[in-house]
This record gives sequence, C-alpha cells and structure tokens, in this order.
Amino acid sequence: MLRVSGGAGLSKDEGVLSAKNLGFDKGPTSDDLLFIGLNRSGDVPKIYLYPTEVKTGINDNSVIKKAFEQASATANGLHNAFNPGGDIMDTILYKVNRNFLMQMLVTSCKKMQVYHVDDSQNWDIILNDFREAILNEQYEMSEDIQELLGKGAVLSFRKALVERRTSFKEDSINFIEMPENDEFGLILKDVIDIFADISNGKEPEMMLLEQCAVESLTGDLSKLSVGKLEEQEDIDNPEGGAEKTTEDKNDDEEHHDSVDDSATEIEEGHEELETPGMKILFGKNDQDGKPVLWMPNDTSQLFHTNTGIIGTMGTGKTQFTKSIITQLYMQQKYNVDALDLGILIFDYKGDYNESKQDFVEMTNAKILKPYHLPFNPLALVKSAVFKPLLPTHTANTFKDTISKVYNLGPKQQATLLQCIMDTYTARGINPSDPSTWDGEAPTFDQVYNRYANDDEIKKGDSLAAALDKLHIFQIFEGNPSATKSLFEILNGVVVIDLSGYDSDIQSLIVAITLDLFYSQMQASGSSKMEGNYRQLTKLILVDEADNFMSEGFPTLKKILKEGREFGVGTILSTQFLKHFGSGDDDYSKYILTWVVHNVSDLKNSDVDFVFKTEAKSQENQVLFNAIKGLTKHHSIVKIGNNKPVYVQDKAFWELYQEAH
Repeated sequence: MLRVSGGAGLSKDEGVLSAKNLGFDKGPTSDDLLFIGLNRSGDVPKIYLYPTEVKTGINDNSVIKKAFEQASATANGLHNAFNPGGDIMDTILYKVNRNFLMQMLVTSCKKMQVYHVDDSQNWDIILNDFREAILNEQYEMSEDIQELLGKGAVLSFRKALVERRTSFKEDSINFIEMPENDEFGLILKDVIDIFADISNGKEPEMMLLEQCAVESLTGDLSKLSVGKLEEQEDIDNPEGGAEKTTEDKNDDEEHHDSVDDSATEIEEGHEELETPGMKILFGKNDQDGKPVLWMPNDTSQLFHTNTGIIGTMGTGKTQFTKSIITQLYMQQKYNVDALDLGILIFDYKGDYNESKQDFVEMTNAKILKPYHLPFNPLALVKSAVFKPLLPTHTANTFKDTISKVYNLGPKQQATLLQCIMDTYTARGINPSDPSTWDGEAPTFDQVYNRYANDDEIKKGDSLAAALDKLHIFQIFEGNPSATKSLFEILNGVVVIDLSGYDSDIQSLIVAITLDLFYSQMQASGSSKMEGNYRQLTKLILVDEADNFMSEGFPTLKKILKEGREFGVGTILSTQFLKHFGSGDDDYSKYILTWVVHNVSDLKNSDVDFVFKTEAKSQENQVLFNAIKGLTKHHSIVKIGNNKPVYVQDKAFWELYQEAH
C-alpha cells in the first residue's frame, strides 16, 4: 500500500496512490498490506479499506509502538482521502485516486483467480457481478465494520511466542500476535487447506476474532450492518451456503472452544461437573482466559496420566503441584464407581508435612515419618499370575536396592541375600513351597539381627555401614504383626516426610517403597473401564524427583511404563528439564503431560527431548525463549499430542482462599 503505483510503473513519490497525492500528513505510514472488502447486502455495494502493518522478529515495545503509529496514521489518511466530504470530492485527483484503487481491486482479483491463490473464493462476484458498479463510482466507501474489526491492524510475527492471540489496543487498532514460524509455515499452505483446518477444529486458535474482546470496543454493536451480511449468500462460499448465524456460531463454539484436545471449558460460576470423569483445572489460558483442564481418567483425551512438572525455585511449581493433588482428592467422586484415590507423596523438602496445615486441612493428609514405617518391605505379595520362588525374587529385589544406594560389591551382595533368605527360612517360609508363603514374613530388624549375630560375616565394610544406618534410624516397623499392606495404607493422601534425612536414606526409602508398590500394583489386577473412563486407583508424587531419578532405579520406570493398565499414574516434580535424562535413563518418553515453569539452567537439547522438537528448529527456539521468559505462576502446558499453551496457573493458595 502507498507503493503499489510503483508496481504499475508509476512514481512512488508522485504517482497515483502515493502518500503525497493522497494528502497524507507527514509522518509514519504503513505500506505493507491493504485489505479491500465488498459488502453486497444493500442496494449499493459497500467498499471497506483495512490497512495492516506487519512486523517480524523480537518485536519489542518500541517496534510495536511504531507499528501502531503507522497503522493508525494510514487508516486516518485513507479516511481523509476517500471520505473527504466537501468540494474536494468533485476534483479530478479525488476521482482518479478512487478509480485507480478500484482498478487495482479488479486486477488483483483476476490474478487471484488465474493463479488459484484461493479457490474457495468466488472471484466472479467482483469480476462479473460488481465490476461495472465499482468501476463507475456506483458504490459507497464505508467504515461501519470498524467497531468489529477496528480501523486497521498490526500483525506481529514474534519470536518466543507459542500461541496466537489478538486484542484491541489504543485508537481502535487490532493487535494480532502470531509465532514467527507462522509467517513461513502458513505461506507454504494453500488458503483452502488453512480454512479447512480451522473449520475442522484442527487450528482452533486461528479463530482470532472469537477471542476479540469486542464488548470493550466503543459503540453499540447492534448498530452494525453485520446482520445484513449474515442474511445474504456467503461470499466466501462458492457453493452458495448461507453465512452462519450467531446461534449457529455459538453451537460451533461448544465444540471448538477448547484450548487443545484435552482442555475443556467450565462455565463461570458453575462448579459442579455434570459430565463423568475427573477434570483438574491447571489454570487459564493466557491467550483467551479460558480454563485449561486436565482429565486424568478420560482415555479419549489421555492415554495415561504420567506428568512432569518443572520449574526452578520461586516459579510457583510447588503451589501448582499442591493444587493438582488437592483437586484430585476433591474430585474422587468423579472417579469410576467413585473409588477413593490413594495418593502417595514422597516429600523431600517438607512442603507437604504437618507444618503446612493448609494443605493437610484441604486434603486430610496422613503424614508418615521414616520411623517405624508401617509396611514391611520383605512382605510376600502374591498375584493372580503365579511367580515361582517368590521369596527369592523379593529378597533379591531388596538386596539390589540396598546395593545400588550403597554401591555394594558382589561378595557383600551375596552376604546380604543369604541373610535375607535365612530369615525367611527361620519364619518357616520355603521358597520352593507356595503353601508356606502365607506365613508371617520377616522384617528388616530380623535380617539385621541375623547379620549382626553371625560371627563368620566380616564386619566394618560398606554393607555393615548400610545396615547399621537403617537399624539405628529404625526406618521400618520391627514388629511384623504391626505392619500392613502398602496399598491398604494408601487410602487418601499419604505423605512420607523425608525432609531432614541424609540423601542415601531418602533414596533408599523411596526405592524400597516403590519396589513394594510395584509388586502390589501387579497383584491388584487391571483397573476397571467404564466407556472411555478408566478407574484411577493410585497416584505417586515424587517431589524434587531429581534426587531420585539420577540414581537410575528401575522400578520407577516400570511403574511409569506399566501403571496405566492398573489405574496408576505418576507425577515427577523437579527443577530442571535435564533431570529427565536421556538414553537408558530417559524418563521423558514415559511422560504425556508436561507443565514447564521458568527454568534457569536451560539448554536447547532439553527442549528437544521433552517437547519432541527437532534440534535447532524454529519451534525449538520459540519454546526455549518462551520458557526463559515465564514469570511466577505461569507455565507452558503440553497435554498429550496437543500444542503447548501458555497458562496462568491455578495456585493452591487460590483453592484454599476459595474454600474459606
């Protein structure tokens, strides 16, 4: 725009449609895009002019401010040039400018038709039906759509932007922001394909006008002639279909208003969920303010519930995680058969213990200390699928876990295994005789006594140090009759408070407990399905999971991999994306839901394996910059195969305030 005359072989400074000859004031103008619209609803067709300034790159405040100045000045200049009023309308220059503009309109439409730029448009409407009228001044220059679209637009293709969004800014300029890669990605697609994706709900965020806060615009929308347009044959539809009415659009919005395929809206003030299944509010979409929901037991939305929550200290990660746990507890009534959900929390920092009375109050949490834990790691768990030599397998798993934590050598491992097997024998349990397996299993105290009282066993090595430490701290209940099944204990929210203990003790407790959890999960059988909804049975939260994941214990990966069948989900909360590892220790491949807060020590490779982007790709760089720019209580959420979205978190303190 304003240089188009140059393309027609005329002077850019002195030619037709130059800023000077159009009478523009000196100053910034936009010469990027001019959209020309035709409204054929009345007796006389209406012509609309809509200038758009385009910016690409980092697009800081100064760049955007200048863009607004350009778009606004151009819109005002076009208004003065083509809607001047007074004697100027009778001048030759005024008539030449209008006629030249209309000729450019006809020529452009012809090129669109010839080169198949957008075959969804019926270009004959311009080229045949209205050609004579618009070339013979039988039309009206109108601005009656400005209250809906503004008088112009600024289109910003910005780096580090994940989602598309629009809003109205000062002076009625529509501000549209899109990821920088859209500028290159969309241009490679046919217009008809883009339109099809939008219509089919594949690109719901492209429905930018649905997100416009039109109620904030000046003027009364009822005064618009848009209603007349809706009653006419759709210009954009070559088949002659009618434009959708407002009622039809509202019906469509019920199907396409989700942030992504796993996000659903809750009407404001409507707290009861009428549909089945659990719906956990992650927060609201930063783009349009709509709720972002996680539906953990709806298999049509999520194959499994394994979740990674990442964020460095002070980003709101713990507040978000507490919110999720609290909502899961509160939503148990929407589980299949309203089954109570057992939630096991490994609390490394004391964020969930009795010092946090608000959390304990909201979840009715039971706090366990690493002192006489009421379950027996040597208990024999029989499943429907018979496992020969079950006591031997149980003893070997216990031995492997202690060996990994304390780096025991082969001879020490053999000694420990023999001590465990001897205690089984002393309790009348024969590994080869399943009929004896229902007897009372030995406890760790009995294993320790067997080891300590055997004078032939060499003392003073790393095995002695490990067993002595476990014995001194009395981690596990020594009286077998006082122990229960771990799954029996996991009724509601159960917190194992690991804060203040040495890292080796913390890792050992988590590993041993997960070993027992896995055995009992296998024995519990598959969880119940009701339509698309799977019954959730247990959920594990490992807070500050980097302390444990780095050890490479195999049971955690087994639970992540196999838990879905048993209605078991796992939430891993940690400070850095890199903690999810790579290669053999790549935990990310077992995670479907990601909630990423600001991460200080971030590498592009971290983004690659979490979000499955290509190395050094545009998408990778956008996500990298977006993560680095997140503020407190804001995150990037990716649920399943859906696109990442910006989210303002639903913090736990908000839930607590709402409940009080």
